Amino acid sequence: MWTAMFYRSLMFRQVLVLKKRVFLSKYFALMKALKIILYVLGGILLLLLLLGLIAPVNLEVEDSIKIEAPRDLVFEQTVHFPNFHHWSPWTHRDPDMEVTYGGNQGEVGATYRWEGIEEVGSGMQEIVSISGDTVNVALRFYEPFESEAKAYYIISKLESNPPLTRVSWGMQSTFPRPFNIVAWLGNFERKIGEEYREGLSSLKERVAEVEADEG
Repeated sequence: MWTAMFYRSLMFRQVLVLKKRVFLSKYFALMKALKIILYVLGGILLLLLLLGLIAPVNLEVEDSIKIEAPRDLVFEQTVHFPNFHHWSPWTHRDPDMEVTYGGNQGEVGATYRWEGIEEVGSGMQEIVSISGDTVNVALRFYEPFESEAKAYYIISKLESNPPLTRVSWGMQSTFPRPFNIVAWLGNFERKIGEEYREGLSSLKERVAEVEADEG
């Protein structure tokens, strides 16, 4: 009887030792996995910090086009928001977007509010100053994320016959760290530049259509 009890006790101890070893093995494996995860997360965080320092915080885009038309006609088609809506590259992406106009069009205080599909989002433009050939516009974006930017038009009469007008369209914005990483990796500058070139090309076509109708 004592022998049987001894063997039972011995077997019980061996089972406990095995369970302890299994537990410790799983515990150390879990700790090792957590340590690897922490190293990876730390590496990602360090990479993001470095990218935030490297990536520019300022975004600047400008493009120009020459249009064979009088400056006054080009100015009206560019700065009057109902006319802008016709050639805007974002109108082409969402022709059914909701648009609201405010103020005296072509003057300081005129506004253009839009709300469309996810690609164009929602926001507002407002003419904040007109000085000579330069028209400054404040941009406020509400969706897909909130941000602000400054846009401008430089509409210059060129000495030529027939009349020739140069339109420069630009934008300036600031992305604070670490959001500048998103703008940099998303190549916002190139994408916005392409949209501006597309818009200016459509403006040129629109001016030609209006001039033909008036002629």
